[in-house]
Amino acid sequence: HLAERLQRLDEGTAYRISADTFALLVARRENEVFLGEVVLSKWLNQISASCDYQGKSIPCSLRAGYSCAGSNNRDKVALLLDEAEIALTEAKTCQHRSVVQYSGRVERSHQLRLSIGVHLPEALAAKEFFPVFQPQFSLSSGAVVGFEALCRWEHVELGFVSPQLFIHIAEQMSLLSSLDLQLLNQVVAAVNQMPAQKLELTLSVNASPSSIQDNRYIDRLLELSKQLPSWCGLEIELTENALISDDQSLKHSILRLQQQGVAIALDDFGSGYSNLSYLACFPFEKLKLDRCLISDLENNGRAADLVSGTIDLAHRLGLKVVAEGIENESQLNWLRSAGCDVGQGYLLSKPL
Repeated sequence: HLAERLQRLDEGTAYRISADTFALLVARRENEVFLGEVVLSKWLNQISASCDYQGKSIPCSLRAGYSCAGSNNRDKVALLLDEAEIALTEAKTCQHRSVVQYSGRVERSHQLRLSIGVHLPEALAAKEFFPVFQPQFSLSSGAVVGFEALCRWEHVELGFVSPQLFIHIAEQMSLLSSLDLQLLNQVVAAVNQMPAQKLELTLSVNASPSSIQDNRYIDRLLELSKQLPSWCGLEIELTENALISDDQSLKHSILRLQQQGVAIALDDFGSGYSNLSYLACFPFEKLKLDRCLISDLENNGRAADLVSGTIDLAHRLGLKVVAEGIENESQLNWLRSAGCDVGQGYLLSKPL
């Protein structure tokens, strides 16, 4: 389907590089400026419509990386392709950019990812990863109602490594389930060292797509949930990426968790496909609005309408709504007036 759509663009020559990667060679005249990001974003919009497969509509999430021929690489097609693939890798790790041009900065980022990939397995074996906890607050009362466990990594050579980077790389290396499991053990141990609380709080833990379908992870999670203090309820946060699979094992895992009293939340809503059908198909108790929606509230009327409508819909379905990434008072006041239930972000509290 995608190959046919690329051919219909009638822009340059399309080549298939691998199962899900295509190259597009576009000729330009001497001194002609190629507005890569503008042009490629337009092309992506044209070919990214959902694909029909065996009677089902499959959403397409497309990314593009490109490199322009210059005096140093004009006749080096292999080098141009390598540079475009490096830029594509960068685009895949950028949550809010679908098109990236190769540059010196992108090359440095690529070298950092390679270094992270080298050190990550040994860091996992040495248990260098550790949890921090970001409090979540009721927007009506201001009281702490829970906290989210977040993974951090401080490497002796690399320094602080962004979770957005190392989590993506761990997933590519099939190490994310092991990392999730290691962090889960550390989180429960840390919670058991906390002072007893008078009111029940919710502990939110992120589970990757690979973990939620791993029986070893589910078994251990249920075992550890019984070791939490009585004041602490466990909640698992799933992104839409974990729900794309139509595998029955996914639904079975979620059902097992729910039957054992583990709450399920849909995380990062608004950052990906935002498929509303997931809200009807899975037993979510909370909906977490992604920070990209919250950051646009003040300057984007459509984003504000979308957030307001999502809050209303979630409440009609009996779900609580959590807003991530609250960074200023105007965002906080807007969300409070819109009826958002819970908030977290640097304005309220940094991870502790």
